[in-house]
Parts: sequence; structure tokens; C-alpha cells
Amino acid sequence: MNKKIFRTFLAAFALAFVLSGCSVDRGVKDSSEMVKENTVVKQSVTEEGFDKLLETLPLAVTKTEYVKASGEEEKTDYISVVLKNNTDADIKEASVAFVAWDENGLPVTFMAKDELGGEKYVNVSEFKQINMIGEETIVKEEGLVLPEGHRVFSCKAIAVRFETFEGEVWENPYFEQFGNIYGGKAIGKEEFEIMLLESSFVRNEDKNLESEMTEEELYDALGEQKLVIESFEYVVQSEELKAIYPDRLKVILRNNTEADIEKVRIAFAAWDEKNLPVKIIGELDFDGGEYIKQVNFDDLVIKSGEVYEEGLGIAITEANKISTFRPIVVYYETVDNRGWKNPYFKNFCELYEEKKLETTTAE
Repeated sequence: MNKKIFRTFLAAFALAFVLSGCSVDRGVKDSSEMVKENTVVKQSVTEEGFDKLLETLPLAVTKTEYVKASGEEEKTDYISVVLKNNTDADIKEASVAFVAWDENGLPVTFMAKDELGGEKYVNVSEFKQINMIGEETIVKEEGLVLPEGHRVFSCKAIAVRFETFEGEVWENPYFEQFGNIYGGKAIGKEEFEIMLLESSFVRNEDKNLESEMTEEELYDALGEQKLVIESFEYVVQSEELKAIYPDRLKVILRNNTEADIEKVRIAFAAWDEKNLPVKIIGELDFDGGEYIKQVNFDDLVIKSGEVYEEGLGIAITEANKISTFRPIVVYYETVDNRGWKNPYFKNFCELYEEKKLETTTAE
């Protein structure tokens, strides 16, 4: 059976299953007759029924919990969420919206700690580099960190959107209804009316073009160049004092040229333990990092025919979730001012930039 047809069938089956437990307004057709082209179908559901419907969507919040600070380990109150990826796609980033009530069940305005823009009844939190593989469930312990003085006692959340590493985007068609039902409203409705909407996620048929080279072919070609990466490793300088002795991505070079080298530019790509790409955040970076991180090394003395044992590399912050990385020499310059650019850097980017790591050839 065609995958797209199967997914459509599965989504329709799930929707029918969920709604079988919901009450139907008088005058509204049975759920088996609901899905008709250009027809707006309304359904009366309980809060539990709406939650079950939302759990069948491509990205779902399956649990929401308000966690109160309890001492040294937890100094700030926060809302945690459990997210379920119901697709076969790898998700790069996602958005989740939160609503909350006080101890009397009345709606409260709030915002994330250190966030600008003022308090709102519905707050959206952006999860950059969430890196969820297909069918994975993850826990975001601090999905929304709350400021001091908040009045949150209970809460709910909904997935708003996500983007895959292939650039595919899904937006939750029920987000607006979620906000209308819960945002600024007291707890206590036994039933409410929703519109049933198409919510499936369809993969993009026009995938990114494959690289002209495989990883094995690339590293065979790089091994024939004049400035060669002899080895590379992830170096842990300290388990406890990473702020002082940060982890490093280290590269050892061999100079096979006939001249001494004084300048080198090296690019790095990195992945987490699930082989999903991550942005590399350098120790002195003040942004969110880069998927392909280029670093310049000047005032070197790499003698002709020698291995630079000291190693070149980049110190990274504790925020990095790097499990594996790949380096490439992008450019070098000799002491007599002759420069060289790597013609395979383009292939390196095609293979690795924002791409899942499929092989381990280079290790």
C-alpha cells in the first residue's frame, strides 16, 4: 500500500476511534458520515475527549505538569511537558503553547521567566534544536520556566507547530480553538463545541538533493590532499569544572606540502547521540551556534612534512549536546603567502549540514 494512502487511512481511523467516545450534538451527523469535502463538521466534546483528539495529532502533548521549586536542585517553578512525535519524520524545532489557572480555577496571565512582551493568557514557548526522531517521546522538564510571583496552580499545553530537518512544516489547526476554549476562561465546562479539521502531516516529496559524494568517497579524497586531518577526537578536560576547563573538539593535522603553514581554517559539523545534527556553540559565542562552524587559526608553525601534535580545535560550552563530530580543512595559507581552498568543502556541507548522520565511515 502506498505510504501516503496508508497514513491518510491511519489518521482517519484514529480520528473515528477518538470521537467514538465523544457525545454528538443533536442534528449533527454520525462520525462515520462526518468527513466530507468542503463540509464544516462541529462536535460536542468533553475536556477528556478533546485531549484524546489532540494526542492523535502529528506532534502531541501527552502530559503537562506544574512543578513547584523544592530546594537546592529546583530553585524555580516550571511547567514540564511530555511530547510525542507521531510521525516518521525527524523534528528539528517545535513550539508549544501553555495556559494556566490559579488555585480557584480562574485563568491567570503569565509569561516565561526573563521573557519580554508582557503577560498573556496563552504563552508560546519555542523549543530550538528539540531533535526528536520519528515516533519518539521526550520529556521537556523545563518546558516553561515561571517567574517569581506567578499564580499558576494548574495548566494545560498544546503543540503549536514543528519543522523537520528537510524543511517540512506542520501547524496545528486546533491551536486557535484551544486558545478560544481555555485562554482567559475558568475551569469547569463539562462540554464544549469544536470544529473537526484536517490535521495530518504529509511528507515533502521533493527531498533535498543527495550529495554528489558518499562519506567514504569524501574521506578517501580528503586523505589524498596536501594538508591532511590525521585524527580528531572529542576531548573532555574536566567532568566537574567545565566552565573553567570546557570540552574541546580537537583535530591533528599532517602537513604534506613542501612549505610551512601559518594559517588554517577548519570547519566542524556535529551530531547528538541520536545522530541528529546540532548547532556547535563555541566557548566565546553569544548566539545559538552554527550547524557548520568555521574556525580560523592564525600565527601557526606547521613544518613541512610534520604532524601538528598540539592539535587545533574549538572549546565548546556546556550547552552543547555533541556526541559525534566531523572536521574538514577549508583553507590554509603558507608562510610564503600561497593560499589554498578546499574544493570538497561544498560536498562536506551537502553531506552534513542539517543532515542526519547515516554512517560512521570517518570514525
